[in-house]
Amino acid sequence: MFKKEVYLNRRNNLLSKFTTGKILLLGNIENPINFEHNTYPFRQDSSFLYYIGIKSPRLAAVLDTDKNETILFGDEMTIDDIVWMGQQQTLAEKADLSGISKILPFNQLFDYLNKGKQEDIHYLPPYQSHNKLLLEQLTGFPANQLQPSVALIKAVVAQRSIKSTEEIIELEKAVDIAVEMHRIAIRMTKPDCYEYQISNAMQHFAQNQGTSFSYPPIVTKRGEILHNHMQFHQ
Repeated sequence: MFKKEVYLNRRNNLLSKFTTGKILLLGNIENPINFEHNTYPFRQDSSFLYYIGIKSPRLAAVLDTDKNETILFGDEMTIDDIVWMGQQQTLAEKADLSGISKILPFNQLFDYLNKGKQEDIHYLPPYQSHNKLLLEQLTGFPANQLQPSVALIKAVVAQRSIKSTEEIIELEKAVDIAVEMHRIAIRMTKPDCYEYQISNAMQHFAQNQGTSFSYPPIVTKRGEILHNHMQFHQ
């Protein structure tokens, strides 16, 4: 995470673009592969990360324009969670790093938003099925008829398009890692090498740098095939 002032300034900047309503930022959940606790690698929503900075699943944040405050909705770890995952930072500690002092249980999100008019809730277009269903319950609109806020979309795009010094440093780190990943792929490309071996080597290097892919790598001997998920060609 960046310094808490970065997130405070980002949220204040966003709030300044609205005079009424509540801005709802939904985090992502851990999506199960074949049962609840066997999940795909977790990836937090990028806009949630930009304004809140917390990578934990099942969180939501409301930026209240009337009260000029941010409320984080989420739950502290239970004893079962601690046994399963080990002792970690509390949600309150994570929130403090983002400059957020008010935390409410996740199940109070509905009551908090239902106090006002539904048209006063600004939210971004959802892409995870879980959040589509959540917004369906929150707004009363079917998942295929949700009405994301155009004003919020434009405000977020305008703000995130301008990169700060801190962001540029991280972007340059990512570029350096990507360059070396491509060099690894070039060095490994030989007639007897499988596509998956090249892909695995790239992933190994990325994870050794404490990072991961933003999307699955395109590794294929067939240049016209851009979505080669099998990677079994030699």
